[in-house]
Amino acid sequence: MMDTPEIIEAVSELIGRPYKSGSMGPDTFDCWGLLRHVQKLCFDREVQAIVPPEDESDLRALVYFIKNHPEHQNWVKVAEPVHGGAVEMSSSSHPHHIGVYLDIDGGGILHCSNAGVTFDRIFTLTVSGWRKMVYYDYAR
Repeated sequence: MMDTPEIIEAVSELIGRPYKSGSMGPDTFDCWGLLRHVQKLCFDREVQAIVPPEDESDLRALVYFIKNHPEHQNWVKVAEPVHGGAVEMSSSSHPHHIGVYLDIDGGGILHCSNAGVTFDRIFTLTVSGWRKMVYYDYAR
């Protein structure tokens, strides 16, 4: 596992990289691909790939698929965000999104959306429409 200065340096290099659906990095990411990359790079954790069903337009089926994926059992829900933990975000227009909570610079979530890789405070994400956040810690 990297120490905080190394994590800051590694994350800084990721900021601004573009979003591409299904991409696992290192040049482009989707939200799950970024989570996997950061978990391996910074925390030495192997996180399984999630390859969604081909018909991503059926949002209910997509959410069900993700919730029941075997990787889900490697994470435990916690009341507050933890350094290196996953943050599941939901809003009315985007039913599912994930990022990594990092306890750096006052704490925030590293995530990849259509705007690319960004590091945002929880308040900023809430104001921009991510209304529900669920926090997870790695259970293994």
